[in-house]
Amino acid sequence: MPKQLLRFAIVLPAIACTDPQTRIVGEFRWSRDTVTAAPQTLHSISASDDSTPEIIGYPLHVRADDSLIFVADRSTDRVAVLDGRGRIIRWIGAKGRGPGEILGIAHLAVRQNTLLVAEALNGRVSQFTPDGVFIRTYLSPFAAGAIDATRASVFAAARSPSHYAMRLEQASEPRPVFRRAGLARHEVRERWSSLPGHDLVAADSATLWILDQGSAALCAFHPRRATPSCRQLPGDLVERLRRYRDERVAAFERAAPVRIQAAPLAKDMVLVGTHIALLLPLPDLPVVIIDIADGEVTPVIHIGDSLPAWAQRATSFAWDDGSFILVSDEGIGRLQVPRLRTLY
Repeated sequence: MPKQLLRFAIVLPAIACTDPQTRIVGEFRWSRDTVTAAPQTLHSISASDDSTPEIIGYPLHVRADDSLIFVADRSTDRVAVLDGRGRIIRWIGAKGRGPGEILGIAHLAVRQNTLLVAEALNGRVSQFTPDGVFIRTYLSPFAAGAIDATRASVFAAARSPSHYAMRLEQASEPRPVFRRAGLARHEVRERWSSLPGHDLVAADSATLWILDQGSAALCAFHPRRATPSCRQLPGDLVERLRRYRDERVAAFERAAPVRIQAAPLAKDMVLVGTHIALLLPLPDLPVVIIDIADGEVTPVIHIGDSLPAWAQRATSFAWDDGSFILVSDEGIGRLQVPRLRTLY
Protein backbone atom coordinates (compact mmCIF):
# COMPACT_ATOMS: atom_id res chain seq x y z
CA MET A 1 0.00 0.00 0.00
CA PRO A 2 1.31 3.47 -0.83
CA LYS A 3 2.67 5.37 2.13
CA GLN A 4 0.22 8.18 1.56
CA LEU A 5 -2.61 5.83 2.55
CA LEU A 6 -1.09 5.58 6.00
CA ARG A 7 -0.46 9.27 6.68
CA PHE A 8 -3.13 11.88 7.10
CA ALA A 9 -3.27 15.64 7.10
CA ILE A 10 -6.99 15.75 6.53
CA VAL A 11 -8.69 18.63 4.76
CA LEU A 12 -12.37 17.75 4.66
CA PRO A 13 -14.80 18.69 1.89
CA ALA A 14 -17.03 19.65 4.77
CA ILE A 15 -20.47 21.17 5.03
CA ALA A 16 -21.76 23.69 7.49
CA CYS A 17 -24.81 23.23 9.70
CA THR A 18 -26.40 26.43 8.36
CA ASP A 19 -28.24 24.12 5.95
CA PRO A 20 -27.64 25.57 2.48
CA GLN A 21 -28.15 23.13 -0.37
CA THR A 22 -25.23 20.75 -0.77
CA ARG A 23 -23.08 20.93 -3.92
CA ILE A 24 -21.40 18.04 -5.71
CA VAL A 25 -17.96 19.41 -6.56
CA GLY A 26 -15.98 16.50 -7.97
CA GLU A 27 -15.30 12.79 -8.10
CA PHE A 28 -13.12 10.43 -6.10
CA ARG A 29 -10.52 8.53 -8.12
CA TRP A 30 -9.20 4.99 -7.91
CA SER A 31 -5.99 4.30 -6.04
CA ARG A 32 -3.25 2.34 -7.82
CA ASP A 33 -3.21 -0.03 -4.87
CA THR A 34 -5.49 -2.85 -3.72
CA VAL A 35 -5.88 -4.50 -0.32
CA THR A 36 -6.46 -8.23 0.09
CA ALA A 37 -8.78 -9.76 2.69
CA ALA A 38 -9.13 -13.30 4.03
CA PRO A 39 -12.55 -14.49 5.29
CA GLN A 40 -12.88 -16.24 8.66
CA THR A 41 -16.20 -17.64 9.94
CA LEU A 42 -17.15 -16.79 13.54
CA HIS A 43 -20.79 -17.97 13.73
CA SER A 44 -22.92 -19.96 11.28
CA ILE A 45 -26.67 -19.34 11.52
CA SER A 46 -29.16 -22.20 11.03
CA ALA A 47 -32.96 -22.14 10.85
CA SER A 48 -33.24 -23.52 14.38
CA ASP A 49 -30.85 -21.07 16.05
CA ASP A 50 -33.49 -18.46 16.89
CA SER A 51 -35.21 -20.89 19.28
CA THR A 52 -32.19 -20.84 21.59
CA PRO A 53 -32.05 -17.59 23.60
CA GLU A 54 -28.25 -17.53 23.93
CA ILE A 55 -27.64 -17.83 20.18
CA ILE A 56 -27.84 -14.92 17.73
CA GLY A 57 -30.72 -15.90 15.46
CA TYR A 58 -30.90 -13.02 12.96
CA PRO A 59 -27.91 -10.64 13.05
CA LEU A 60 -29.06 -7.45 11.38
CA HIS A 61 -26.48 -4.78 12.16
CA VAL A 62 -23.05 -4.57 13.79
CA ARG A 63 -20.79 -1.94 15.33
CA ALA A 64 -17.57 -2.19 17.38
CA ASP A 65 -15.41 -0.19 19.76
CA ASP A 66 -11.85 -0.80 20.95
CA SER A 67 -12.63 -4.13 22.62
CA LEU A 68 -16.27 -5.13 22.05
CA ILE A 69 -18.50 -6.07 19.12
CA PHE A 70 -22.22 -5.20 19.26
CA VAL A 71 -24.67 -7.18 17.10
CA ALA A 72 -28.35 -6.27 16.72
CA ASP A 73 -30.35 -9.53 16.81
CA ARG A 74 -33.68 -9.08 15.06
CA SER A 75 -34.95 -12.45 16.26
CA THR A 76 -34.94 -11.35 19.92
CA ASP A 77 -34.85 -7.51 19.73
CA ARG A 78 -31.68 -7.51 21.79
CA VAL A 79 -28.04 -6.57 21.31
CA ALA A 80 -25.45 -9.32 21.66
CA VAL A 81 -22.13 -8.13 23.07
CA LEU A 82 -19.16 -10.14 21.75
CA ASP A 83 -15.51 -10.14 22.67
CA GLY A 84 -12.75 -9.93 20.05
CA ARG A 85 -12.91 -13.69 19.43
CA GLY A 86 -16.60 -13.54 18.61
CA ARG A 87 -17.85 -15.05 21.88
CA ILE A 88 -21.10 -13.73 23.37
CA ILE A 89 -20.36 -12.29 26.79
CA ARG A 90 -23.73 -10.63 27.54
CA TRP A 91 -26.96 -9.26 26.10
CA ILE A 92 -28.37 -5.73 26.18
CA GLY A 93 -32.10 -4.96 26.31
CA ALA A 94 -35.31 -6.98 26.26
CA LYS A 95 -38.29 -6.88 23.91
CA GLY A 96 -40.84 -4.24 24.92
CA ARG A 97 -41.84 -0.59 24.94
CA GLY A 98 -40.62 0.54 28.35
CA PRO A 99 -37.40 2.38 29.24
CA GLY A 100 -34.44 0.16 28.41
CA GLU A 101 -36.59 -2.20 26.32
CA ILE A 102 -36.30 -2.56 22.54
CA LEU A 103 -38.89 -3.15 19.83
CA GLY A 104 -38.06 -3.34 16.14
CA ILE A 105 -34.30 -3.28 16.54
CA ALA A 106 -32.53 -1.66 13.60
CA HIS A 107 -29.17 0.14 13.31
CA LEU A 108 -26.55 0.61 16.02
CA ALA A 109 -23.94 3.29 16.72
CA VAL A 110 -21.15 3.65 19.27
CA ARG A 111 -20.78 7.13 20.77
CA GLN A 112 -18.29 8.17 23.48
CA ASN A 113 -18.24 4.76 25.15
CA THR A 114 -22.01 4.32 24.91
CA LEU A 115 -24.23 2.31 22.56
CA LEU A 116 -27.10 3.80 20.54
CA VAL A 117 -29.86 1.41 19.43
CA ALA A 118 -32.46 2.46 16.84
CA GLU A 119 -35.94 1.05 17.46
CA ALA A 120 -38.14 1.14 14.37
CA LEU A 121 -41.35 0.08 16.15
CA ASN A 122 -40.84 2.27 19.22
CA GLY A 123 -39.94 5.34 17.15
CA ARG A 124 -36.87 6.19 19.15
CA VAL A 125 -33.13 5.67 19.67
CA SER A 126 -32.14 4.28 23.07
CA GLN A 127 -28.74 4.84 24.67
CA PHE A 128 -27.00 2.26 26.89
CA THR A 129 -23.64 1.78 28.55
CA PRO A 130 -21.57 -1.12 27.14
CA ASP A 131 -22.61 -3.05 30.26
CA GLY A 132 -26.27 -2.68 29.30
CA VAL A 133 -27.35 0.07 31.69
CA PHE A 134 -30.09 2.20 30.13
CA ILE A 135 -29.26 5.94 29.94
CA ARG A 136 -31.87 7.82 27.85
CA THR A 137 -33.91 7.86 24.65
CA TYR A 138 -34.05 10.22 21.67
CA LEU A 139 -37.26 10.67 19.70
CA SER A 140 -37.03 9.34 16.14
CA PRO A 141 -40.36 8.67 14.38
CA PHE A 142 -38.53 6.87 11.56
CA ALA A 143 -35.84 4.87 13.34
CA ALA A 144 -35.31 2.10 10.80
CA GLY A 145 -32.53 3.90 8.91
CA ALA A 146 -28.87 4.56 9.61
CA ILE A 147 -27.85 6.41 12.78
CA ASP A 148 -24.64 7.86 14.20
CA ALA A 149 -23.49 10.62 16.50
CA THR A 150 -20.91 13.33 16.86
CA ARG A 151 -19.79 14.53 20.29
CA ALA A 152 -22.63 17.07 20.33
CA SER A 153 -25.56 15.44 18.50
CA VAL A 154 -27.28 12.23 17.47
CA PHE A 155 -28.39 11.92 13.83
CA ALA A 156 -30.67 9.59 11.88
CA ALA A 157 -30.96 9.32 8.10
CA ALA A 158 -33.95 11.48 7.16
CA ARG A 159 -37.09 10.18 5.52
CA SER A 160 -37.27 13.40 3.57
CA PRO A 161 -36.67 14.21 -0.11
CA SER A 162 -35.27 17.63 0.87
CA HIS A 163 -32.82 16.86 3.72
CA TYR A 164 -30.23 14.21 4.49
CA ALA A 165 -30.53 13.84 8.25
CA MET A 166 -32.61 14.43 11.36
CA ARG A 167 -30.98 15.83 14.49
CA LEU A 168 -32.52 13.83 17.34
CA GLU A 169 -33.70 15.37 20.61
CA GLN A 170 -34.70 13.81 23.91
CA ALA A 171 -37.95 15.68 24.54
CA SER A 172 -38.97 17.14 21.17
CA GLU A 173 -39.44 16.10 17.58
CA PRO A 174 -36.23 15.71 15.52
CA ARG A 175 -35.17 18.59 13.28
CA PRO A 176 -34.24 18.11 9.60
CA VAL A 177 -30.70 19.26 8.80
CA PHE A 178 -28.33 19.25 5.81
CA ARG A 179 -30.24 20.01 2.61
CA ARG A 180 -29.79 17.46 -0.18
CA ALA A 181 -27.48 18.04 -3.12
CA GLY A 182 -29.07 19.29 -6.30
CA LEU A 183 -29.47 16.69 -9.03
CA ALA A 184 -29.00 17.09 -12.75
CA ARG A 185 -32.23 17.29 -14.72
CA HIS A 186 -31.97 13.72 -16.03
CA GLU A 187 -31.25 12.38 -12.54
CA VAL A 188 -34.46 13.82 -11.09
CA ARG A 189 -36.43 11.47 -13.33
CA GLU A 190 -34.29 8.44 -12.47
CA ARG A 191 -36.16 5.86 -10.40
CA TRP A 192 -33.69 5.77 -7.53
CA SER A 193 -32.67 9.45 -7.49
CA SER A 194 -34.07 9.97 -3.99
CA LEU A 195 -34.11 7.25 -1.34
CA PRO A 196 -35.16 9.07 1.82
CA GLY A 197 -34.34 7.06 4.92
CA HIS A 198 -31.84 4.83 3.10
CA ASP A 199 -28.79 7.08 2.96
CA LEU A 200 -25.81 5.96 5.06
CA VAL A 201 -24.21 7.97 7.87
CA ALA A 202 -20.91 7.77 9.77
CA ALA A 203 -19.44 10.17 12.31
CA ASP A 204 -16.42 11.04 14.38
CA SER A 205 -16.46 13.49 17.29
CA ALA A 206 -17.20 16.52 15.09
CA THR A 207 -18.00 15.53 11.51
CA LEU A 208 -20.96 13.65 10.02
CA TRP A 209 -20.47 11.92 6.67
CA ILE A 210 -23.46 10.96 4.53
CA LEU A 211 -23.50 8.72 1.48
CA ASP A 212 -26.25 9.97 -0.82
CA GLN A 213 -27.64 6.73 -2.27
CA GLY A 214 -29.37 8.57 -5.12
CA SER A 215 -26.38 10.49 -6.48
CA ALA A 216 -23.65 8.14 -5.12
CA ALA A 217 -21.95 11.14 -3.51
CA LEU A 218 -20.14 11.24 -0.16
CA CYS A 219 -20.75 14.45 1.79
CA ALA A 220 -19.09 15.74 4.95
CA PHE A 221 -20.82 18.11 7.38
CA HIS A 222 -18.72 20.02 9.88
CA PRO A 223 -19.95 22.91 12.05
CA ARG A 224 -16.83 25.03 11.44
CA ARG A 225 -16.84 24.76 7.64
CA ALA A 226 -18.75 27.21 5.47
CA THR A 227 -18.87 25.63 2.00
CA PRO A 228 -21.25 22.71 1.44
CA SER A 229 -19.81 20.13 -0.97
CA CYS A 230 -19.81 16.45 -1.90
CA ARG A 231 -17.71 14.15 -4.05
CA GLN A 232 -19.13 11.31 -6.11
CA LEU A 233 -17.74 7.79 -6.17
CA PRO A 234 -15.67 6.90 -9.28
CA GLY A 235 -17.92 6.91 -12.32
CA ASP A 236 -17.16 3.34 -13.42
CA LEU A 237 -17.90 2.03 -9.92
CA VAL A 238 -21.20 3.93 -9.82
CA GLU A 239 -22.24 2.54 -13.18
CA ARG A 240 -21.37 -0.98 -12.11
CA LEU A 241 -23.29 -0.64 -8.85
CA ARG A 242 -26.32 0.78 -10.66
CA ARG A 243 -26.25 -1.97 -13.28
CA TYR A 244 -25.93 -4.69 -10.63
CA ARG A 245 -28.77 -3.15 -8.59
CA ASP A 246 -31.09 -2.71 -11.56
CA GLU A 247 -30.53 -6.26 -12.82
CA ARG A 248 -31.28 -7.76 -9.41
CA VAL A 249 -34.36 -5.58 -8.95
CA ALA A 250 -35.68 -6.48 -12.40
CA ALA A 251 -35.17 -10.21 -11.74
CA PHE A 252 -36.95 -9.99 -8.40
CA GLU A 253 -39.87 -8.02 -9.81
CA ARG A 254 -40.28 -10.56 -12.61
CA ALA A 255 -40.41 -13.39 -10.06
CA ALA A 256 -42.74 -11.71 -7.54
CA PRO A 257 -45.85 -9.52 -8.04
CA VAL A 258 -44.37 -6.57 -6.15
CA ARG A 259 -42.57 -3.37 -7.02
CA ILE A 260 -39.33 -2.69 -5.15
CA GLN A 261 -39.50 0.64 -3.34
CA ALA A 262 -35.86 1.04 -2.31
CA ALA A 263 -32.61 -0.39 -3.66
CA PRO A 264 -29.53 1.27 -2.15
CA LEU A 265 -26.20 1.16 -3.97
CA ALA A 266 -24.17 0.43 -0.82
CA LYS A 267 -25.15 -1.58 2.25
CA ASP A 268 -23.26 0.09 5.08
CA MET A 269 -20.60 2.70 5.87
CA VAL A 270 -18.13 3.00 8.75
CA LEU A 271 -15.07 4.98 9.73
CA VAL A 272 -11.73 3.18 9.53
CA GLY A 273 -9.41 5.53 11.32
CA THR A 274 -9.73 8.67 9.22
CA HIS A 275 -10.94 6.81 6.14
CA ILE A 276 -14.47 5.85 5.12
CA ALA A 277 -15.24 2.20 4.28
CA LEU A 278 -18.25 1.15 2.20
CA LEU A 279 -19.82 -2.32 2.21
CA LEU A 280 -20.88 -3.08 -1.36
CA PRO A 281 -23.20 -5.75 -2.83
CA LEU A 282 -20.67 -6.78 -5.51
CA PRO A 283 -19.49 -10.41 -5.05
CA ASP A 284 -15.92 -9.71 -6.15
CA LEU A 285 -15.60 -6.27 -4.52
CA PRO A 286 -17.10 -6.43 -1.03
CA VAL A 287 -15.48 -3.28 0.41
CA VAL A 288 -13.82 -0.05 -0.75
CA ILE A 289 -11.79 2.34 1.41
CA ILE A 290 -12.12 6.07 0.69
CA ASP A 291 -9.27 8.41 1.61
CA ILE A 292 -11.02 11.74 2.06
CA ALA A 293 -7.74 13.62 2.32
CA ASP A 294 -6.36 12.73 -1.12
CA GLY A 295 -9.54 11.64 -2.89
CA GLU A 296 -8.48 8.03 -3.56
CA VAL A 297 -10.63 4.91 -3.42
CA THR A 298 -8.85 1.62 -2.64
CA PRO A 299 -10.63 -1.69 -3.38
CA VAL A 300 -10.54 -4.50 -0.82
CA ILE A 301 -10.25 -7.79 -2.74
CA HIS A 302 -10.94 -11.11 -1.04
CA ILE A 303 -8.55 -14.07 -1.18
CA GLY A 304 -9.85 -17.28 -2.74
CA ASP A 305 -12.36 -18.32 -5.38
CA SER A 306 -15.46 -16.80 -3.79
CA LEU A 307 -16.66 -15.19 -0.62
CA PRO A 308 -18.51 -17.45 1.84
CA ALA A 309 -22.30 -17.07 1.99
CA TRP A 310 -22.24 -15.03 5.20
CA ALA A 311 -20.03 -12.44 3.52
CA GLN A 312 -21.91 -12.33 0.20
CA ARG A 313 -25.21 -11.72 2.01
CA ALA A 314 -23.82 -9.31 4.60
CA THR A 315 -26.12 -6.47 5.59
CA SER A 316 -23.70 -4.62 7.86
CA PHE A 317 -20.06 -4.44 8.90
CA ALA A 318 -17.79 -2.88 11.50
CA TRP A 319 -14.05 -2.25 11.83
CA ASP A 320 -12.32 -4.25 14.56
CA ASP A 321 -8.53 -4.10 14.88
CA GLY A 322 -7.32 -5.20 11.47
CA SER A 323 -10.50 -6.79 10.14
CA PHE A 324 -14.06 -6.10 9.13
CA ILE A 325 -16.78 -7.92 11.09
CA LEU A 326 -19.61 -8.83 8.70
CA VAL A 327 -23.11 -9.97 9.70
CA SER A 328 -25.86 -11.55 7.62
CA ASP A 329 -28.69 -14.04 8.00
CA GLU A 330 -26.12 -16.70 7.05
CA GLY A 331 -23.76 -15.93 9.90
CA ILE A 332 -21.05 -13.69 11.32
CA GLY A 333 -17.44 -13.56 10.22
CA ARG A 334 -14.34 -11.50 9.62
CA LEU A 335 -12.64 -10.17 6.53
CA GLN A 336 -9.09 -9.96 7.82
CA VAL A 337 -7.12 -7.04 6.32
CA PRO A 338 -4.04 -6.65 8.57
CA ARG A 339 -2.42 -4.10 6.26
CA LEU A 340 -5.11 -1.64 7.33
CA ARG A 341 -4.40 -2.07 11.04
CA THR A 342 -2.44 1.20 11.20
CA LEU A 343 -5.49 3.17 10.06
CA TYR A 344 -7.35 2.60 13.33
